[in-house]
Amino acid sequence: RGCESEAFAVMAGMFGGMQIDPVLDERATLSKWLVAINNPDEAVRQIQGQPSGTFICFRMPDGNYSICYSFEARPQFVRLVRSEAGIAVMGSMMAFPKLADLIASLCTNQDPNLPCKLLPPTPVKLTKEQEKEMKKQQKEMEKKQKSADKDKKKTAPGSQWGVSDVVQWIEAIDLKDYCGAFKKNKVDGVTLLKLSEEDLKDLGVGVLAHRKKILEGILVLNQRLGGPQAGGP
Repeated sequence: RGCESEAFAVMAGMFGGMQIDPVLDERATLSKWLVAINNPDEAVRQIQGQPSGTFICFRMPDGNYSICYSFEARPQFVRLVRSEAGIAVMGSMMAFPKLADLIASLCTNQDPNLPCKLLPPTPVKLTKEQEKEMKKQQKEMEKKQKSADKDKKKTAPGSQWGVSDVVQWIEAIDLKDYCGAFKKNKVDGVTLLKLSEEDLKDLGVGVLAHRKKILEGILVLNQRLGGPQAGGP
């Protein structure tokens, strides 16, 4: 069912050259059920003959995860799939933001796609040196993720406009009465380009003609900056 070195390898980012994976968190990387293999045959070897519900989770060569579990002493597989909502068992409508949340659900409730519940895993016990190294790696991963998120935000359409720029634009199109609302709600360039008519109502733009004027202006900005079309996705 995995070992401490396997969980440690995952946390260190050594899982088949895997980079930061948003569905993983410390609950997964410190667990026994997430193992650093990508060979289904090896998964079968580890699960063969184990009590029903015994399982491991591993990352396939294509980057998706699979669960290998025992049912009536025979290994079974279930594929996990990703979507914008998170990660889910293939065929299930319920997605979870993190892999550990999905596993916790499968250990609590029987999924209709599985013939049995998974057995709650036993937490991995690490040495102080391993815990220290884990925390160090986690901080480095979080730092890299924040840097990546920051870079992504910088390149997003409208990112060159701050709140003050948006307020100046609202004033420039002769709708200065709404400057206060845009400033209060911290509407920057990225947010501006995504505003819909409903959003403008929430901002207090009650006059239809004014909403249309703002939306037409946003449409022009989006065409120029390559952002999404105003008023909807």
